[in-house]
Amino acid sequence: MQLLQESFFILKCTGLWKPASCYGWRSWLYNLYIFIIRFNLWMFVITQSLALVLTSNSIEDFTNILFLLLSVLVVCGKINNMLSGRKLMDKLINSFNKYPFKPETDDEINIQNRFNRINRINTILYWAINGITAAVWCIRILLDLKPTYILPYGGWFPYDHTKPIIYWFTSVPQILAPFTSANITGAYDSFFAGMMMQICSQVKILQNRFHNELDNLRKKNFINLNPLSQKYIEKKIFSDCIEHHNAIIRMANVVNSFFSTIVFVQYSLSSIVLVTSVYVLSDLKPGSLELIGCLMYLSCMFYQISLFCLSAHETTLAFEELGDSIYYSNWLNLTSCSSKKNMILMMCRMSRPFVIKSGHIVTLNMDSLKYVNFIMAL
Repeated sequence: MQLLQESFFILKCTGLWKPASCYGWRSWLYNLYIFIIRFNLWMFVITQSLALVLTSNSIEDFTNILFLLLSVLVVCGKINNMLSGRKLMDKLINSFNKYPFKPETDDEINIQNRFNRINRINTILYWAINGITAAVWCIRILLDLKPTYILPYGGWFPYDHTKPIIYWFTSVPQILAPFTSANITGAYDSFFAGMMMQICSQVKILQNRFHNELDNLRKKNFINLNPLSQKYIEKKIFSDCIEHHNAIIRMANVVNSFFSTIVFVQYSLSSIVLVTSVYVLSDLKPGSLELIGCLMYLSCMFYQISLFCLSAHETTLAFEELGDSIYYSNWLNLTSCSSKKNMILMMCRMSRPFVIKSGHIVTLNMDSLKYVNFIMAL
């Protein structure tokens, strides 16, 4: 079963996931494509950093350059994170098609497909919002370009860019940098949410698998077996369940550790930009293209924070519901006292809260999202 197909398609298009079928001259071209993207973004960061120090004359100029600079800098961090962690992510994705993660029954396949549909909708919607917003922003910048040879996003360059050819040679990469950043952000963030959804699906599959195993005890004339056979079967059910649960916990910790720092920086930056954008809206002319672009940008930032918080919150809820789900299973079918004791121990273990943290500081859940909404309301 192929997982996160939409996320991987966008990752490949943005240069973050080299296709396995890419070899020979295709591999060389793809590596060149990745290099051009990274070079353009880093040049944007360097020139904006120099402009921040050398040419910013007011607080407004300083903040505008700083927010754009930090946004692209975070994208550079996302690129490095994905490219350096490619083997780790490959290993995690491949493990979903192996025991104990691979769905075994029709019910488990349906659970997997349900979460795949949720991820598909989130990925397409989020990427579409990012792409459309970036396109509107680029159109606004192009319409503002005048023959005064002022660069779209400013910046400091060690040469004279007022000559026509040099001007366009400099301004086109500037226009493409934020557009590329928006698409990479859409790919990276949707991949994070997709991994959260896969962990949720595994928790639900574990619930279903444990319930079915207990239900099957009665159907297989379990009571007519000798006590040793009964104890062995019950022990195997619990050992398989605990093994699956431990594997899910390990995977969730690896995913959390992989995304933690970048998601924390992005969450913090998006929260600041979100609050600042609300203030900027009050000074824009109603019906202007700049207002439309700012509103769409605001929507992107809010959707981004919501995607982080809601996907992590769903994962936390899935783990919280696991202990209750085990309790409400048909544990009366168990015959030995040791199995019932194991049941209690397993419920206690599964009742421990599991939270997704960004940067080991911010807990991603509904409270984090409410906090951002509260700050915006102020």
